Amino acid sequence: MKGEFIMGNKYDQAYEDFLKMFDREPKMDPNLNYNGILMEDQFLTIDIPEDTYIRMNELKKDPPKIRDNFIATLCTFHREIYGENAGQLRKKNFDALDIGRGYVVRFESYKNIATECNKLFKEIKMQPLEKLDFNQQVEKITDFFSELWRIHPFEKGNEEVIVFYGCEYFKTRGINLSLDHFMNNMGRLWRGLAFNNGEVLRLEVKSPVLLRNLIKENMLIAKEQNNERTVLSLKDYKNYINNAKLNKNENTHKEKSWDNIKNKNNDTMNR
Repeated sequence: MKGEFIMGNKYDQAYEDFLKMFDREPKMDPNLNYNGILMEDQFLTIDIPEDTYIRMNELKKDPPKIRDNFIATLCTFHREIYGENAGQLRKKNFDALDIGRGYVVRFESYKNIATECNKLFKEIKMQPLEKLDFNQQVEKITDFFSELWRIHPFEKGNEEVIVFYGCEYFKTRGINLSLDHFMNNMGRLWRGLAFNNGEVLRLEVKSPVLLRNLIKENMLIAKEQNNERTVLSLKDYKNYINNAKLNKNENTHKEKSWDNIKNKNNDTMNR
């Protein structure tokens, strides 16, 4: 089993059965909703509000600068996304978040936010990310995202700030992430963060595979985008797939191959 957890003897089998329900990577299936979450897990669906989505796309062109003052930088990102009245650390505690089936997430006390944030930033700065292999980088980014979400610096908008800040910060460390991919998979992100910060019956039960797989997928997409001069949109790629399925002529299929489409666009750019 993929899940990593601490369990009590009395509930061993129950925990194993519980984790098996969630420790899976969503697959494309007609029974899944647009976020790739099983319909039975609709209580975990989340999406970015349209105005926030538009604003984050605008900010990509001129993102806030990464500074050594971690908390001040997080607040700047929050303010830039949500307006001048935002950018303040939360000043109240949240009740334990019940995400169903006995699974609970407990966020950090608001009194400890500054201390925990500074501790987290100090830890990630000390990591030799540039010298780590791909899977080790995935692990470090997974841990960083997960812990920052557990701290929950703001009353709302934590997921958007985490991915936007994360994309910009890790770029300074030589690691490319795709903000577009995160923005279009917020349901999977939220689900991964929640299940990597949960407990059942007050015993810690961590299941990092969903968040880890999402970040691994994100890094591969960002790497491809960074290497290719032309990257077609997801819509173009889906259209290609649909056309290929409908077209049974082998020669025509070859003409419409994904590599040929990319090469054709690159040739056009080079003219």
